[in-house]
Amino acid sequence: MVTHGARPVRESGVDQARNDPYILHTVGDLSAAIHGAEALVEKAALAVDLAARTQLQGLLEGEDLDALLARSSIAVAEAKIASTRAALHVCERLYEVGGAATTQSRYNFDRHWRNARTHTTHDAVAYKYKAIGDYLVNGNYPPIAFTY
Repeated sequence: MVTHGARPVRESGVDQARNDPYILHTVGDLSAAIHGAEALVEKAALAVDLAARTQLQGLLEGEDLDALLARSSIAVAEAKIASTRAALHVCERLYEVGGAATTQSRYNFDRHWRNARTHTTHDAVAYKYKAIGDYLVNGNYPPIAFTY
């Protein structure tokens, strides 16, 4: 939308939306949020892979294995938080980038927010924050399960 149809804000002093410093700032913000979440998802995937391989191959057991599993669970919780925040943030701010035209029903851009909200509500992020805080502050391990 920015490069094909969005109009610049009158006060911006530019002739095209693609040159508006606030739109460029917003696109940079969205990119950083997306790439930050992607990096944490990749980190969590590596942590889970290592923990699963270690457990399945019997390379660690007892407290050492529990600690590794806890660290991978924390990595997943951090990724869940970052990806949830990024998805909702990006969907909300798309309208700032595309302008008023992005609200038109023919584009159906609101589906992105609705889909993100649907996918992010089934797993309560508030409990991820709590689990991370409890682990970092008190050393308590989060639940270790495929559903957490």
